Amino acid sequence: MSPIVEEIIQEGRANMATRLGKNTSEIPLYTMQLESEIMKDAGLHKGDVLIVDRNAEAIHGSIIIADLSGDLRVRKLLIENGRKFLVAPGTATAPIELMEIYACWGVVISLVRNIC
Repeated sequence: MSPIVEEIIQEGRANMATRLGKNTSEIPLYTMQLESEIMKDAGLHKGDVLIVDRNAEAIHGSIIIADLSGDLRVRKLLIENGRKFLVAPGTATAPIELMEIYACWGVVISLVRNIC
């Protein structure tokens, strides 16, 4: 795990632990703020705080946090004929085929959005 990814996850776990009144070692969850609009067609917008479960299984259709050589991507996971792809629905961005070596840092299970 890259130091930057580790720092993001630790900060998010600390934030979640504080909100839930628990020790960080007790929680497989962390938070992460979305920094772009690329996933807007999936209902995720810039500024949303994503709640990510490190223990959840990434299945077809899950929105995951993928580490591609130190570059974190929030994308929808598609699995077709055993091949895995990351996609940003509704964009012209080409799907990214995941080879055997990539890291999934969790599945987005919820989000917090400011409405004002």
